[in-house]
Amino acid sequence: MDDSSLKNQTVSVRAAEKIVGAPLPSLQDIYNTRLSRKEFSIAGDSTHPTHCLFSLLPSGRRMRSLKARTSRLKDSFVHQAAQRSGIGYLALHLGSVATDGALSTTGAHKSFVALLQKSLGRTLVTFHCILHQEALCAQTFPLECTEVMNVVIQIVNKIMANGLNHRQFCLLLDDVESTHSDLPLHNRVWWLSRREGSPFLSWNSQEWLEKLHFMVDMTAHLNTLNTTLRGKGGTALHMLEEVLTFERKLTVFARDLQRGTLSHFPSLREFKQDHNLINVEYLQSAITAMQTSFWKRFCDFRD
Repeated sequence: MDDSSLKNQTVSVRAAEKIVGAPLPSLQDIYNTRLSRKEFSIAGDSTHPTHCLFSLLPSGRRMRSLKARTSRLKDSFVHQAAQRSGIGYLALHLGSVATDGALSTTGAHKSFVALLQKSLGRTLVTFHCILHQEALCAQTFPLECTEVMNVVIQIVNKIMANGLNHRQFCLLLDDVESTHSDLPLHNRVWWLSRREGSPFLSWNSQEWLEKLHFMVDMTAHLNTLNTTLRGKGGTALHMLEEVLTFERKLTVFARDLQRGTLSHFPSLREFKQDHNLINVEYLQSAITAMQTSFWKRFCDFRD
């Protein structure tokens, strides 16, 4: 554990000590103890190009790839992968498993976690990656809102796919004195959540434009959350606090819509000023669905 990482983690420990009112073991002591016990963890990522598993090896203090596909698991997979990777003590020293929440890794019977526990003959501590879970929660918008986003994606990708279109678009932005000089590639939630997409208005029905303005505001809030989660030096505790705080903010957003103040929805507020009415009930249901998704996907961290 390097000095900077240890320093950042120590700050969190001191904060925890203030909460519980008692001293906690130093992180370096905990880390050394785990090394002496040869404990390690496994992380499964179904979005990896080769669907690889990764293990945190105490001896090398690094991430090491287990060359196997989580989409083709068999009962003997874990032991075979362990032998190929030189981890002969997997059954005795495996401490926990982190996944991305995909069914191939977390299903009840034939998933990686289920087969792993069956192979080892014991129950493991399992949890899902906070970043993956947050991204999945961001995809809970209603079908109509998703269709609006798909149109935005198609427009952006069409501009970026052709050099002439791209150059002409940049000239257009310059002519109208836009604050943006260019447009990065936009591709669903991952690009959206990295603040690498920009909304476009479309000449369509009032209902369509209403959903677009709503998506612009909600995407901005999700961008803020995702940028915080991806910041350097953040601990798991800090990330979880940010997620749970955002979950509570969703309640505030829903009340803001109900009252009609729209202080948290600047784009939607401008739309309402021009068109007088918005479908509050529909937009509230979209926020409620997202809040429910956050509650379900992060229930493991609440226990």
